[in-house]
Amino acid sequence: MHASLHIPRFRLASLADFSDGFKGLQGELYGQLALSGTLRRPSGHADLAIDGAQVDAVRFQQVKLHADGDQGRLAASLSAQQVVGGRIDGALTLERSQNNRLRAFLTGKNVDVGFARLFLTNVRELGGVAQLSASAEGTLQAPKVRASLTLDKGRIGVTGQPTFHDVRVNATLEPGRVDLHDLQMQSGGGRFDGKGWALLGGPSGLSPRSAVFTARAHRFLVAAEGSTGARIDGDLAVNAALREDVLSGKVEIPDANVWLPKGPPTGSGRALQRIGPHADVHFVDPTALAAAERDRDKRRQAAASALKLAVVASAKPVYIRGKDLDIEVRSDVQIGTVPSGPHAGAPTISGGIHIPRGRINIQGQRFDFDHGNVTFNGSYELDPELDLKLTHQYPEALVIIELHGTPKKPQLRLTSDPAVYDQAQIVSLILTGQTGGQPSTGKSFDPTAAVATAVLSKLADKMAPALGLDVLRVEGQEVKNDKGEATGDTDTRVEVGKYVTERIYLSYAHIFGAPENANQNEAHVEYRMTRRVVMETVFGDAGQGGLDTLVTYRF
Repeated sequence: MHASLHIPRFRLASLADFSDGFKGLQGELYGQLALSGTLRRPSGHADLAIDGAQVDAVRFQQVKLHADGDQGRLAASLSAQQVVGGRIDGALTLERSQNNRLRAFLTGKNVDVGFARLFLTNVRELGGVAQLSASAEGTLQAPKVRASLTLDKGRIGVTGQPTFHDVRVNATLEPGRVDLHDLQMQSGGGRFDGKGWALLGGPSGLSPRSAVFTARAHRFLVAAEGSTGARIDGDLAVNAALREDVLSGKVEIPDANVWLPKGPPTGSGRALQRIGPHADVHFVDPTALAAAERDRDKRRQAAASALKLAVVASAKPVYIRGKDLDIEVRSDVQIGTVPSGPHAGAPTISGGIHIPRGRINIQGQRFDFDHGNVTFNGSYELDPELDLKLTHQYPEALVIIELHGTPKKPQLRLTSDPAVYDQAQIVSLILTGQTGGQPSTGKSFDPTAAVATAVLSKLADKMAPALGLDVLRVEGQEVKNDKGEATGDTDTRVEVGKYVTERIYLSYAHIFGAPENANQNEAHVEYRMTRRVVMETVFGDAGQGGLDTLVTYRF
């Protein structure tokens, strides 16, 4: 048997049509592949070359690959010379007839590592000058690997984060051990330093069995979702060990400060909704059912092969500070996994987060934490028990907010000391700073939807800005009888809304003290068709609703 394949010059940029990872790749590939011998014992050789290869701003004069072998032996070599930068050389010999005996080396001198971005996911920028030396000997199943790497003047931009610059890495690998002697990087004028080591084992001798990592950050800038960034001061210590299929460890933050940005988040006010499968929408066509069954099989296989977790994380204390937030947080939580059942392998959290002191601004007013506790019950569903108490001193009385229950089902208690305010007045005070003028008419209502939303959304807005609201307002609503006549009473209406796009506005409204035949909870959809034409839809839990089209003119 004899076969050969000649590869004419092929533009590497065409590979971008098949994978986003190849974007930024340029150059021309050419060469020849040949195979000869019998079907039982084929042998062959390959010579490939790439002229003018370029990844982003990193260019190579030529990249050459040579390989030849048969059923018993494989030999290959690689050489790559950069136009501006260094050179990479490597060779490998694999003796299959001698129990897969392996000999290999790879060296790199003054190499611009930017080309490696092509092989990394979620990395938008990469740079730096590296010195590399690596060798492997032994067998393919259990190689003895030695390596050293230094990187200077590095830059790395991870998706969603600012570009970290002046990155320096010094690491070595020996049989059974890897050491990170030095890790340095800067961001936003701040600095991050770390070091650590790991013991290796397993059949290949390269599987991590235990690891230690310590780090210190000084005003190091990182991006927080939906905001311009946050600065971190503090220490971090991580200890981990892998025994059989259980990953155990401990994460400690003995002291840290998180400085939130002073200004509003970039693009705040009108964040677009997340796009993805909806939990309440199910497709029942054969193709969809088959795809759902494949997804379930994948989840079962992943759960069966996933590591079990037994990790303890503690923070004592962490200070989170910003314009509208200044709290001290202490935590001791345990991270595990569901052992069996349909959710096997899913992470679980138990333990708690404690807020011994702090303050938070709600609608421009400062509320002080008497205490705050968030307790996780060890379930894979993240719905912890809440125990929060906040206070604010008004001229006439101290207003107290107590929040219990869970984020999904909050339970709120509002009181004043002395008891000079009723529930409606306290709600109005918290959300507007005014008592609303008239006391309530004595009708029973549940203010949880109003104040609980304000408290939780403020916490979420600072700690996860993507959950922030666009509209939160309180207004008096005139009560009418069945005939549409005013009764002289006024109820309180609280609206919470969000702009889904520039033209679509969604909101939820709760009317305190609404009669049985009227909506107590309403949903609103507003669609701005043109600059002057707006369509509004309202529907509520009492079956009352409507569709209106409004045309506005300016005179």
